[in-house]
Formats: sequence, structure tokens, C-alpha cells
Amino acid sequence: MTTRQLPPNIDTSMMQTVTRDIESMSILTKPGMEDVVRARIASLPMRAGVGFDYPATLRGSTPHFNVYYDPALAAGPAVADGVLATCERDYDTMQWYFGGIAPPGLPFNVVIAPLDPSGRGYGGAYHYGCAAVDLYLDAKTVPSLDIDYTRFLLIAEAVEVFSAAQGAGWNCGASNGEGLSRVLATNIYSAQLDGYTTAGIWLDAPGRPDYVNVTDPTDRNAVSTGCAVLFLNYLRYQEDFTWPEIVAAAGATLQQTYQHLTKQPDGFTPFKNLLQRFYPMGRASGLTTDNPFPLMGRMAFPFCGVQFRGSVQAGSTSTWFTYNWPVLWHVEWNVVPTNVNTAGPQLTWNVRVQKTAGDYLTYWIAITNTSSAQVDVEARYAVLGAL
Repeated sequence: MTTRQLPPNIDTSMMQTVTRDIESMSILTKPGMEDVVRARIASLPMRAGVGFDYPATLRGSTPHFNVYYDPALAAGPAVADGVLATCERDYDTMQWYFGGIAPPGLPFNVVIAPLDPSGRGYGGAYHYGCAAVDLYLDAKTVPSLDIDYTRFLLIAEAVEVFSAAQGAGWNCGASNGEGLSRVLATNIYSAQLDGYTTAGIWLDAPGRPDYVNVTDPTDRNAVSTGCAVLFLNYLRYQEDFTWPEIVAAAGATLQQTYQHLTKQPDGFTPFKNLLQRFYPMGRASGLTTDNPFPLMGRMAFPFCGVQFRGSVQAGSTSTWFTYNWPVLWHVEWNVVPTNVNTAGPQLTWNVRVQKTAGDYLTYWIAITNTSSAQVDVEARYAVLGAL
């Protein structure tokens, strides 16, 4: 990828003017660090006429992103280059989650700065309101440089802008929208959730309060955020809805999302009862992730579904991968064309398997178009049982 440096006399008149309303900030950080980060931002000197909270050097631009770094951050150029290398790919994934919409006001202005001066990755990310496209992201440099950490933060903040553009109920300043931003960022950069998890906080909360039927009007409560991320992962990995289906089923509460998907009146009771079987109340859960699903006691075999859809150009091969499949499941894959061609066969495919962790597999599915025209494809799975 080519990095494009804009000239020193770039017109900055279109940059967002700073109006530092700390209470309007949507912030992602580790549980318990919210007030610390807000106080740190509030203490920054106002920089009249500049447009950003931090000094910012433009490193490069893509169709949907301008990426800046604070010159005080030694690793700033390296982190910015890493973000530039993947931001358009990640934008395409977010747009797929949200059914192809494009938020207004783009490009995003991504400002990479030492939100946590220690470099340990406690600073998180923030922007001023759900629709605001100036995104401030921390950099993790201790014990070593971790560019995926900043990429993870970018997804979490940009998802909130997509949610605002969708305007269907995912409120970034409330528990349901905060939960969505976290699970979708984790879906792309799963290893970066370390320290940002909240599911165990809800499991260990007295009575496990219902934030499925009730949306908590804040993104600062780790208990309500924990309920939201658990319930969203329950919909995805236990109930087997896809992320685009879940995102499209937006509502003012997670119960409304559940009802849009299932047509059932009560999502909280089966969700809470299932978790009670595996994580009894009154006992420390010990959960260190936001996604314990699928919990096998609920599964009924066999079951099947569509994992993804896509297109393959004439005479070419495209490869997809799908991960977090329990190693104990016996999974069969089938790929079918979804557009008509009367001239002859259209597809072949092969499946390769990778064991990415002790309990999970990744499937790599290479699909070859043997015809002379583009083929739209659907990859289907059948889980026949568990060992």
C-alpha cells in the first residue's frame, strides 16, 4: 500500500472545531478507568484554531480515512502506517455489518495519541458524540508495540458512527450500543479484548440485573455493558444469527432486537437460565472473555445454516476463513452458486482446517469459479454432532 503525505499547506478548514464537552464523550476504556481518562482529556490545553485535542501530523489518507499521529508519540508513524494498511479492509467489513450504508461526514479523522502516557494500553479511545468522525485512539507500546490494539479501537469507535448513521436503535451512549461496538471490534481483533472484558462483571453482579429488557442510558457501567456483550454474543454464537442479521434487527432494547430476530416475546429468561447452568449465581464466574458461547448443553444436533455469501470472478479463486468453531463439532461444508448459468458447472471448492487454540478450529474455504462469468456463492455448514 502506498502512503500519501499531504503537502504542508493542506487546507484544514473542514476539520471539526474542538468543543470539548466531556460529558458528551463516547469512550472505550478498561473497566474502572473511565473517570481517569475523562479527567486526563479535560486537562488538555485548548488548542484554538487547530481542530484536534492533540498536536497531529498527517501520515496518510485513504478514501475513508485521514490518519494522524501526535509527534510526541515516538511510535506514532509506525502505528499510523499499520492503521493505514488495514483501515479500508476494516471499513468494508463494518459496511457489511451495517447492510452497505455509508455514514455522512466522512472521511474519518483518526488521531493516534498517547491517551495513556504509560504506553500500557489503558487509554482506550473516544469521540465527541456518536456521529462524530474525529476519532482519538491510544497506542500500546509497552511491553512492545501492538498495532492491532489501535486497529481494535478504531473499529469500536467507527462502529458507533455507523450505528448513528443507521439510526435504528444502537445508541453508543447506552448499554446496547456500547455492547455492539465492543463485540464487533472483538470479532475482527479478538486478541485485543484483554483487560477490556465486562461479561464477567455482569455474571458476578448481585442478581444479574436485566439490561436486555431495559437499556441502561450510559456507556460507563461495566455491569450493563457486560450484560449487553454477553447477550449479543449469545445471539451470534448460541442462537446462530449472523452479525449483519443482528445489526439489522436494531431496537431501543436488546429485547426488541431479539424479538425482531426470533419473533419470541422473552429473550432474557432463556439467556439467564442458560448461563445459570454453567455459571451459577453467587459463585465467582472466573470468565476472562466476553464470549463463552456456545454452551454445549443447549445445542441440539444436527443443525445447519449459511455462514457467508460472496462473489467469485470468472476463472479465479477466492478464499474465506471462519473461526471459533469448537474442535468437538463435526462440521461439513457445502458451497453453492446463487445465480443461474445454463452453460455448465460453475464452482469447485476445498476446505482446509487450522487449530488456532486448544478448543477451536478455523476453516479456510477456497472457492474456484470454473465458468466464464462472475458467480455469486453461498457457503453452508451442517454441524452433524459433537464428540
